[in-house]
Amino acid sequence: MNLPTDFPHEIAQRADQPGFDEVLDRARSARHRRRTTIASGLATVCVVGGIVVATQLGPRAPVEPAPAPTPTTLTGEVDDRLPTDVRELLAEERTILMQVSGSDEATAALWASCSATAGTCRSALVTSEGDKVEGRILEGGSGVVQPVPGGWLVPYPRDAVRVTPDGGTEQVYDVGGQPVPAESGDTVVSTMTDVRLLRGDKLVPMLAPEGAEVTGAHVAPDGQLVVTASGPGGRRHLATVQPGQSWSWSVVSDAALEDSAGTPPVLEGRGDTVVLAQLGDDPDGSVPLISLRVSHDGGLTWSPVIGLDLTGTDGVRNLSSLVVSPEGTIFLTTESHGLVRIDRDGTVATSRFSTYDTSAFVVGDSVCVVTEAGRVDDLRCSTDDGGTWATTPLPGFR
Repeated sequence: MNLPTDFPHEIAQRADQPGFDEVLDRARSARHRRRTTIASGLATVCVVGGIVVATQLGPRAPVEPAPAPTPTTLTGEVDDRLPTDVRELLAEERTILMQVSGSDEATAALWASCSATAGTCRSALVTSEGDKVEGRILEGGSGVVQPVPGGWLVPYPRDAVRVTPDGGTEQVYDVGGQPVPAESGDTVVSTMTDVRLLRGDKLVPMLAPEGAEVTGAHVAPDGQLVVTASGPGGRRHLATVQPGQSWSWSVVSDAALEDSAGTPPVLEGRGDTVVLAQLGDDPDGSVPLISLRVSHDGGLTWSPVIGLDLTGTDGVRNLSSLVVSPEGTIFLTTESHGLVRIDRDGTVATSRFSTYDTSAFVVGDSVCVVTEAGRVDDLRCSTDDGGTWATTPLPGFR
């Protein structure tokens, strides 16, 4: 799921920020609730006391109960296969789960521990692929970690690093230059300054409408580009550009987003299926889902999802993740309705595994969800597109 990188800032601005000590107290009291803040698959930033901390890479409908998961014995203990410094961080009482996501066949969990004495955060990235588990300390805070082909991208002020599932690193270079059209195989990523295309080991500027700021994008398999952008005067737009075409707003004349003072829309895609979630901004601080549109042809045509309650006090609120499965099924996690599943034909089903289900993401052919489960949260993963679920530990724990 690629929630906008400024989404945490939008949430943070709605209420007075707690002091650093209060943040730590909340982390300690919620030790058994290692919750993701924006999830999963999501690129996110760590906001502590209103401060954004950059990452420095160190050494290595009515809600029904969800189908019963396959029984699995989980100890909740730190994985003893990890390096000593990673195990020590995970064992700290103040350590919390910041993010979890999948890349190819591997899963990564980003854990953070903040110190009131030093006034800083330390974090560890733990990856698992089958029986292989790797971990490394990320010096300087939690920062932004994004799933990309071959691992997870960690942006810096200049260039970036890709962390691979085996714990290695690969340099990714910002080549600069003029914006270029998207190509088949490109991946959309957020750097520390803008949205770009990852092409192999290079970050290249992405073609965008003149005078507009791109807030989200997806590249379909044939190179077709779908973009949400804020244009002149703050108007938000949805654009689709086919390969070989020059940019034109006329492509989206019937799909322009309405003017809104709410949170920027969320765009997520896999293959030719693209989902657009438009979010509001309620006076009580909650974030209602005000519309959900789906395209199965790479953004050329769109249809609204009509089986969701989006109005009144029972409407869907506080979206924490959005992902498209390999089968084209849409999964959302929300505070109000738990896990929401939307089939390709538009059928909507809602369910709950726990009091707070978050961070839906894809690993290989499976869909996974983070669920509350005692001292340490669990993963529930499905290999049959949400029909049945099996319980597995989060990377870093047994």
